[in-house]
Amino acid sequence: MKRKLLYLLAVSAIISSTTCPVMAAEPLALPNDGIVQPRWSYVDSVSVIFDRDGNIETSVWINGEFQYVVVAELRESNGILVDSWEEENGDVYTSYDLESGKRYYIRATVKVYNSSGRVIETATKSSSIITAR
Repeated sequence: MKRKLLYLLAVSAIISSTTCPVMAAEPLALPNDGIVQPRWSYVDSVSVIFDRDGNIETSVWINGEFQYVVVAELRESNGILVDSWEEENGDVYTSYDLESGKRYYIRATVKVYNSSGRVIETATKSSSIITAR
């Protein structure tokens, strides 16, 4: 009986002391198609449409009767601001004459205000980077 117990303890000690090599894996790249959604309280969703011809469109859905401001910023792929447009309680629909071959994206920022005019939520969404025609 003692032999079996000693043998069992020895085997379990050997198993527990062996190391298993591990290595870090690359993080998963999740697609930007609405699978992962940020959690906002007052902003239901923000979408940004931007094409190679310079057409820009934002769509914002707000939960409740709140005032909001949408700012759409056209940026080069390195983050430099090219131009911006602002719309109160509505969506931005515009176009811009892009420089051919350059890479751009749109960043839309929505600020929601309460009845006293204080910002109660800010939501930001960026388009994918496109190369102008």
